Amino acid sequence: MQQWLKENPVNDEDMLRHDKWLCMMYPRLQVLSELLKEEGIVFVSINDIEAGNLRHAMDEIFGEESFMLS
Repeated sequence: MQQWLKENPVNDEDMLRHDKWLCMMYPRLQVLSELLKEEGIVFVSINDIEAGNLRHAMDEIFGEESFMLS
């Protein structure tokens, strides 16, 4: 991951930064889903900029039926 980030730096001027952010987060969420017990809970706090991307990724990995809004 560190090598990938060196080759694909993320900054405010980069129009692909959202794609890069999602490429960085997706494998981490997959590992989290494997480590989490079936009755486990994940709490997420995120700004509005990436909330939609994160929601799509989490729905794909954890299932839409797992989403709860508090």
